Formats: sequence, structure tokens, C-alpha cells
Amino acid sequence: MTIVYYVSPDGVVLHLSGGLYGGENGFRLGSGPEGLGHVDVDAIFDPSARGIGEHYLGATFAHGKIDLPIHVYGSTPDEAGRRREWLRSLIQRDRQGWLCGYTSAAGWRFVPVRRGSIKPAYTRDPAGTNGTTFDVLLIADNPFARAADGDAPEWVNRAGAAAVSGSLSLYAGPEVESWPAFVFTGPGVLRLVYADNDVTLPEVHAGEQVQIDTTNGAQTLRARKIGDAGRGRNLWPLMKGQQFVGPIPPAEVTRVSFTVRGASSSTRLWATTPRWQEGVL
Repeated sequence: MTIVYYVSPDGVVLHLSGGLYGGENGFRLGSGPEGLGHVDVDAIFDPSARGIGEHYLGATFAHGKIDLPIHVYGSTPDEAGRRREWLRSLIQRDRQGWLCGYTSAAGWRFVPVRRGSIKPAYTRDPAGTNGTTFDVLLIADNPFARAADGDAPEWVNRAGAAAVSGSLSLYAGPEVESWPAFVFTGPGVLRLVYADNDVTLPEVHAGEQVQIDTTNGAQTLRARKIGDAGRGRNLWPLMKGQQFVGPIPPAEVTRVSFTVRGASSSTRLWATTPRWQEGVL
């Protein structure tokens, strides 16, 4: 069964299609949606004078557009009218909601979306009726849908050796690169080597856990006592100019090698990475 949900910025769920609650609360997906299964690509070519053909340079992934016909209905015309206005308040222009889709083949995927337009698709005079279909245009800043993250099994230093090494495998999906995240539990000095990255963290004390987000432009590196909800220690001032310079590539499994000095039986490492897919379904 194909399931399509819309989740508003405040967490209100519209069960548009499929599942146990499909069509609940007066909103149902109409026929002929477009943009649920693909991403539009703008190919870039370089022409030359008197050249035969053009040289392919690459592709640009612009924002995505998804056309959803949504049928809004109620037990009375008044109820249908109130739900119509409610739909406009749930799909906003300035705040993103989420369009979520599920199939047994692809699992769950979601894409953040905002309102492009909501137009009534009148095929007859709406006066006196208790249902109207709307052509809803959703805009996705990032056209790729997010699938379940690619997680690696947690590595645990079961032998308790002071100097250890190992590797984790991460997969970014078939489409675009992604920036992984790590959680390192001390004690120890961790070195990570993968893709174009070779980074050694400052010493992490026993009972501390470091959250490492390598996302370009928003990298975080903060150590906290396990169970502590405070801000913890910011480790960036101790990094001596080191940073994570590149993501993991798409369409191949990336081996993340690591070594730890000063480890104990409590030392462990876990990694995950976003996985981007073409199409919500």
C-alpha cells in the first residue's frame, strides 16, 4: 500500500492516502499527482563556435515542485469551508512542513516543503456542495527526499586494549554526497580517516561522549558527560585548525578507518549519515 502524509510545521498530520487513517479528517489525495517520484535536473552544456554537439559540464539540482490534488470535504458545506481554510493555514509559505511517502519497496521517505499555491480545481459551481478539489503546489528547497539514515553498527572496544584500530562502513545513497555524524564515547584520542578527511580529536575523558557533526558550514564538536543535558565542552579551540573538509561520495560504500589511543573497555564509536533519494515514492 502506498501511504502519503503531510505534516504541518506544528506537527499536524494529514493522512492523505493509504494506511489505517487514509482520508481521515476530510483530506484525501486526488488523482494525477506529479513530482512524487522524480527530481528535475538542469543539465549544463558548453557550446563552441562551429562545434559539433556540446560539452557536458554537469547538472544543477534546482528546487523541486510537487503538484498534489487534495480533495477537501466535510459532512456539511460549512464544515468543508472551514477545512478549506484550515488547509491553507497548515501549508505555509514561510515555514516548512514535510511530505512523507511510504511504499513497501522504498520504505519511508520525506521531503521538507512549503506552499507554492493552493488553487481550487472547480469543475462545477461549488455552491451548496460539501467537497472541493484543490491543486496544491508544494515547493521543496532541496529536491531530494530523505530516506532512513545509513547507520553503521556501533564499534565497542570489548578487548579493553589501550591502542586499537578498526573501520566502519557508510553509504550515502545513489544520488548525492552526504556529511556523516559520529558519536564517540571516551576515554581516548580518536583519529578518523575517510574520503579526503584525516582528523584527530583532542583527548576525550572517561565518562564523556563527543557528538561530531561534519556538515559543511555547521560542524559541531562538543563533549558532554554521559547523561548530562548541558552544553558540555566545545572542542574546536583544541583542534589546531583541523576540520572535516569533504563529504562521503554517493553510489559507493565508504570505509571510515579509525584509531584510538588511551582507550579502555568503555570506549566505543558509532556513525550515521543522511541518505538522499530521488522521489518521495
